[in-house]
Amino acid sequence: MTSTKSAELIKHAANAFLAAKISSINAVANICEAVGAHIAQVGEGIGCDTRIGSRFLQPGIGYGGSCFPKDLKAFRTVAKEFGFELGLLDEVIRINEEQIERFARKVRNALWNLKGKRIAALGLAFKTGTDDIRESPAIALIQRLLKEGSDIRAYDPAAREGAAEVLPTVRFFGDAYAVARGADASSYSPTGQNWPTWIQSGCAASHGRGWFLLPQHRQGIRRSAGRCPAH
Repeated sequence: MTSTKSAELIKHAANAFLAAKISSINAVANICEAVGAHIAQVGEGIGCDTRIGSRFLQPGIGYGGSCFPKDLKAFRTVAKEFGFELGLLDEVIRINEEQIERFARKVRNALWNLKGKRIAALGLAFKTGTDDIRESPAIALIQRLLKEGSDIRAYDPAAREGAAEVLPTVRFFGDAYAVARGADASSYSPTGQNWPTWIQSGCAASHGRGWFLLPQHRQGIRRSAGRCPAH
């Protein structure tokens, strides 16, 4: 049994550790991209260290949900009230918030001008296998692209209903092939469905007409090419 104060700190500290791990691998991924290393290989190597483990070492556009953002800020506030400056948490939060802008910049650089460009977004929830879009970085990215005039089309069968309420101008599709068809760029969230299989099969490439954008340093940004064996 633990005291109430200990229980509260356990929750805050645990989520802070996990968020720090996510921001750390995203920071490493940014360096990998700069030097030409492959983050999947680097992440796998890091995960072989049993002191670290392989979970939460998949790079993306940041963490979200109802717990991490709230708990990190609460933990930081509590620490300040008692005279502690948790600069580590400030950096974890900064890296997480920067990930969305970094990816938006990738889209912008690939398409030059986002106004009127059709972008297919696959995956909207913040967590794999759920319909939870609370603090979802994918939603935040879409909102940013909408402000720049992009025509966003989305696919996520689990999160569609909730996402439609916060993204009223986005058109939702019933399957991944339809949403990618004719898109100037397609991007996917690693928290969505089985996108890697869809990507490797060439389905994304054959249905789009422009760039295929991966969320974080896996295969880079490339032109659509290839054929989809399923369609």
